[in-house]
Amino acid sequence: MRSFIVYLLCFYGALATAQTTFTAPATPPVISHIQPHSFHLQWTTETPVNSAIVWGASTESVNSWLAVNQVANTHNITLSGLQPATIYWVKTAHITGGDTLFSKAMPYATQSLSTGEIKIFFNHDIDNQFVGNKQASGTSGQDCLDEIIQRIDNAKQTLDIALYNTNRTDIVTAVKNAHTRGVRVRYIAAAATQNSALQPPPAFPVVYGNEDYLMHNKFMVIDAGLANDAWVMGGSTNWTTSNIFNDFNNMLMIQDQTLAKAYEMEFNEMWGSTGAQPNPANQRFSNEKLDNTPHFFNIGGVSVECYFSPSDNVTQKIVDNLNSANSSVEFGLLTFTKNEPSDVLVEKHNFANVAVRGLIENINDTGSEYAYLKANGIDVGDHFQTYQMHHKYGIIDALLPNSNPTVWTGSHNWTFTAETYNDENSLVFHNADIARLFRAEFEARFSENPVSVAEPGAANFKLQPNPAYANFTVTSDQFDLGTEAQVQVLSVAGALVLQQPFVSGTPVDISRIPDGAYIVKIKSKNGFAALPLQKISR
Repeated sequence: MRSFIVYLLCFYGALATAQTTFTAPATPPVISHIQPHSFHLQWTTETPVNSAIVWGASTESVNSWLAVNQVANTHNITLSGLQPATIYWVKTAHITGGDTLFSKAMPYATQSLSTGEIKIFFNHDIDNQFVGNKQASGTSGQDCLDEIIQRIDNAKQTLDIALYNTNRTDIVTAVKNAHTRGVRVRYIAAAATQNSALQPPPAFPVVYGNEDYLMHNKFMVIDAGLANDAWVMGGSTNWTTSNIFNDFNNMLMIQDQTLAKAYEMEFNEMWGSTGAQPNPANQRFSNEKLDNTPHFFNIGGVSVECYFSPSDNVTQKIVDNLNSANSSVEFGLLTFTKNEPSDVLVEKHNFANVAVRGLIENINDTGSEYAYLKANGIDVGDHFQTYQMHHKYGIIDALLPNSNPTVWTGSHNWTFTAETYNDENSLVFHNADIARLFRAEFEARFSENPVSVAEPGAANFKLQPNPAYANFTVTSDQFDLGTEAQVQVLSVAGALVLQQPFVSGTPVDISRIPDGAYIVKIKSKNGFAALPLQKISR
């Protein structure tokens, strides 16, 4: 092998240009065409160079070379002959002037032979008129609880749990039973929470992690070593009675061995070992963790991204996905304090005619983006229902199938602490049916937050429904507007889209105007009132 590498270096040196300085890749290799036995990589360099990749199945075995055989800025190569559900480490080699520059080795993964089943649960009813071809696997807290216990009961070999908080003794009893029947159980809980169901200490080992901030994950990995039995639980749901039955949450169950292995890698980093017992000397939490897991997956034909905080520059990934929006963005968050996603939403709303709506639970958190979004015309609501909006999701272009419909969800709130110090996990699904399911969840929550808009010094106007599909009505029964009152629909730039006489409660037909954000203006002899409107398709 060593002589072959020497040969390659000599070969590239002979082909290289006279250039004496060169740089590392301008972008890291981007994976695509992920299959069980191959994947494609593309990357760029600032200057034209010869290149190759060096790869292996572990960080210690990155020694197999594959040449691109072209002097170029953009480099493409397909790595084939691989094993399914396997993580490979790849670094690029750039050869010029007789020298070789290596990039950092990064992990990439092949597709598994698992079923790729993606089960999506919500613990409250959703608006089924938005649901596409994929149905929710459950829409109640009991559905979520039954699924959690069933998956634990079916575990055969391993059970790795990273859960912020639990007070459900029925779930922990299922975990104890799994341990009793010989399943290797490893459990990581947050040092900052009570975890009452783990008291008294169980027979299986428990690590209480991230003492300075939050071990905020809510994931479980089952049987990562078995192709047809490997499951990953994700989403926003803690194992507490309030989170399962009362607060608004989502939960995912994914049957995919490759994703399970990636989550297991993250778990091992916090656990400090790959074995049954933790190794405190090697444990990494918070900002001590490394970006050392694959990020892109083919799960049953669905393109999926996976990120862990704070190692993986997650806020930038959120921004990148939001920037892809062409029609609509909806978000539901417990808290929102990060400037970068907020700025993208405002830009998309004001300059790209993207309809942006959202719900935030904790609008008064320090640094909250709520007031900034409202001031810039975003239709964002204070979730004032009895129970918390505990979701952490974003939905992009759900009703525009040709625009890469996307869902972002997980444990990661859009905050500085989640980005910088908490242990978090996020999943991104590029799939129209999954996006429609989350859109159905959002519409149900959004409709629970009706807003009345008052004309200054006079009547209360109510615009219903909002968002509107085919028509809307504006009502005002406390004020005489006169016979010359008009209702106008304006673009966000102020252009008149349509106009008709205003009669309280009379429908305004908007079925022929494009989806997007609009302003509804009521003009009368006494002045005018302006109300926000979102036009969306069913």
